[in-house]
Amino acid sequence: KKVDQEELGYLPGDLSEKFDPYISSIYDNLEVLYRAQNGRGSESYKESTKFKSLREEINGCLFDTEIIKIQTVGHIRGRSLINKIFIIDETQNIAPESIKQIVTRAGEGSKFIFLGDPTQVDSPELTEKYNGLVYLSEMMKGKPLCRQITLETAGDAVRSPLAQLAVDALI
Repeated sequence: KKVDQEELGYLPGDLSEKFDPYISSIYDNLEVLYRAQNGRGSESYKESTKFKSLREEINGCLFDTEIIKIQTVGHIRGRSLINKIFIIDETQNIAPESIKQIVTRAGEGSKFIFLGDPTQVDSPELTEKYNGLVYLSEMMKGKPLCRQITLETAGDAVRSPLAQLAVDALI
């Protein structure tokens, strides 16, 4: 989807309810980090009844305090965001034409972290070689202020042994 095609306005509910279907993966990752930091393994946490739900704790600590704010890419257009850290996940599913619209929002002191796997493109208009992540990587390679980390083997980024089996066995 191009940046200018991001639409949430027609979905029912408030902004939080509109984002919920899109940010489950963010909560999944925050839960893993939160449990590790607070010494709560999944079983011991599930058995505990004295704590609020993990999602409520994460909301209270990170989202309600605005340490983390989530927005669609289309809603940052026209803004200059100063001293912010942006994490853009699934960059391989962003069109190359939209990358400039994202990066040029950086105000003084801002940093961008683009994440993705070019082999996992979900958009029919994009391919493993034509997508925002590959475009950004190629165009910014060697430029001052830019750094790139590429995980060379599938095992570096695999979720589990079953996921690795699927990577190896499925086309």
